[in-house]
This record gives sequence, C-alpha cells and structure tokens, in this order.
Amino acid sequence: VTPANCDTAIATVVVANPILANDDAPVTVVSNNTIVTAVNVLPNDTLSGIAVTTSNTNVTPITTGPLSISTNGVVTVAANTPSGTYTITYQLCESNPATDVNVTPANCDTAIATVVVANPFIIDAVDNDFTNTPVNSTLGASYSVSSNDTLNGNPLTTSAVTFTVNNDGGISNLVIDPNGNLIIPAGTQVGTYTITYTICDVTSSNNCDTAIAIVVVKDPCDLDNSPESCDIIVHNYISANNDTVNEYFIIDGIERYPDNTLCIFNRWGVLVYDAQGYDNNSKVFRGISEGRVTIKQDSELPDGTYFYVLKYSKSSGTVKEKAGYLYINRK
Repeated sequence: VTPANCDTAIATVVVANPILANDDAPVTVVSNNTIVTAVNVLPNDTLSGIAVTTSNTNVTPITTGPLSISTNGVVTVAANTPSGTYTITYQLCESNPATDVNVTPANCDTAIATVVVANPFIIDAVDNDFTNTPVNSTLGASYSVSSNDTLNGNPLTTSAVTFTVNNDGGISNLVIDPNGNLIIPAGTQVGTYTITYTICDVTSSNNCDTAIAIVVVKDPCDLDNSPESCDIIVHNYISANNDTVNEYFIIDGIERYPDNTLCIFNRWGVLVYDAQGYDNNSKVFRGISEGRVTIKQDSELPDGTYFYVLKYSKSSGTVKEKAGYLYINRK
C-alpha cells in the first residue's frame, strides 16, 4: 500500500559454545614451609571441543581449606599443609578475548581438582647396644632393632617402612625381617659385632635413616654361671717321646678360659712348672722343668708322677680350681 505501512523489530541469537570442565586426576605433592604449586586444571578442559586457553576462559578464584585456585587455573597448596587428600571445586567460564570479561549470559561449567599431600615421614633410627644380652653361639638369637626407632616422633609403624642391612659386621647369613627383627643365625662365631642397618619410607626410598646394633656372641659355656658347666677335661699322661702323641700336658677346653694359672709339682712339692694363660698352644708343659728353686731349668724331668693345681675363671666371674696328678713316661 501507499503510503507504506511497516514496523521494525530485533532478533537476538545467543551463541553458546559448549564448555566442558573435566575433573582432574589426583596429583601428589610434598608440602613445605612455602606455598607449593600443585597443578594447572585447564589442559584437560575444552571450549567447543578445543582445549581452552587463558585468553578465552576464566576460572573463578576460590580457596577451599589449604587449596587455592587462580583465574588462570593454577592450584596451589598452603605452606605446612599436613599429609592428606584435599579437593577444590572450581568454575570455568567463557570470556571475551577482547575484554577478558566473562561473556553474557554466562557460559560456565564446574569440575573438581584433587591434591594428595604426602609429606615424607620423619624417621629416626636409634643405635642399639645388645651387649648385656649376649647371643648363645650354638642357638643364635633375634633382637628387635625397631623398638626404639620412631616415625614422626611416634613408635615406629613397621608396615610404613623397610629395613635393610648395610653392613653385617662379619656375621654370615645375617637377616633383618620386615618387622625390624635382627636375626643372628646359629653357629655364629664368638665375638663382638657392629651391624649397620637402614630404615626407609616405603613411599620414598630416599627418605631414610641409619643406625647401628652392637651384638656380642658368646660360647655357651660363658653364658652358664654354674660352676659345673662346660668343665674342662685334663689328660694326665705325657709320653714326650717324639711320637707326636701325648707330647704335652693336654687340658681340653682351657682355651675358653684364658684367665688361668697352672702349677706343677714333683712328689716332694717342688715347683717344676708354672704358667698363666695355659692354652695348649703357645704355652704347654712338655715334661721340661721351668722351676726356679731346686730343679734346673730346661732339664727333662724324670719319668714319674707329678701333681698339678689349676685355677681358671669363667667370664661370669666364677673361679674354679682343679688338682690332680699327671704321669710322665718317655719310653
């Protein structure tokens, strides 16, 4: 028609690009006395199926417990955060790259970031001195080296650590079990041993501490305080005729008791031999006089009966004395 009969209007189209904020896989960090960066949550989030950037999205800053998240999606952990698992829920929104302001109407999504704080355990391995509880060499023994060790100042939880022998001190087949028991095998030679062992955090093989254990292994005879225990045997015959049999006065077992004195007399009570530390090796009586009174030294004593007096001390302090006769026959 003329004149024209018209009107105008506005059509509004909202373009909503799909935005997807994905939950983040747990990350593990160690807390210390400063703020620690844990993770950036943006790399696995998308806008219209393409990885988001800090220019086309914003994260709403938030602090939840020890965790905080920035507008750029960086999650940080507060200083000195205790070990544990923490989560933070964040909101990711599309922004206008030209203004860095969220688009209107808001195009947003939420997700969760998880941070595991696993602080190293403070391990304190304490030296052990087991000398007051010696090992019977024929039986072996077991000592708990973990009983005085600590984890974060508390009694050691053996399941949280591993034990390793660094130096066995010379003990063959020495073992330390998962509970921190040091096992001394039967048959270990008499002696004093210093063993080095290490305790490590099962979650961090570099978080370790080392200590020593001192162990004394003794002959069974030295562990029995009774006067009758492990008695010596005196062989009271000397042939001394160079046939390599019974060439000297043999006292079986005297080597176990180096604190000893031996005196030998003839039938008239004259001292013909005396020694301290008789040992069937470097100190032996071969029927030759070492007297200092009436018998000439280095003289072969005549065949016949002689008398000995032997005193020896056990490691327990028990002093024993034996007396008897011995016979010299050079034929």
